[in-house]
Amino acid sequence: MSLTDGLSLAERLRSRLDQLDVARDGHKVHVTVSIGVASGEVGPGCNAETLVRDADVALYEAKRSGKNRVVPFLHGQAKQVKQEGRAAR
Repeated sequence: MSLTDGLSLAERLRSRLDQLDVARDGHKVHVTVSIGVASGEVGPGCNAETLVRDADVALYEAKRSGKNRVVPFLHGQAKQVKQEGRAAR
């Protein structure tokens, strides 16, 4: 699946969930979701673990930038996250 296809699928899921209200303890709770999307050809230097890590980086960017959104992994993000982690120590 291409990154474009993954983003389209994730956006459809996000949009449908955004339309949901779930009953909880007699109250309606609005449902939202943040989704990080990564894509790549599995091979040397790219495996399932790498793709999950990259999607996780994009997920946290989605949360940091306002939640309830779909964000693609961009290759510069991994370097930025490492630098932010060092700065926080």
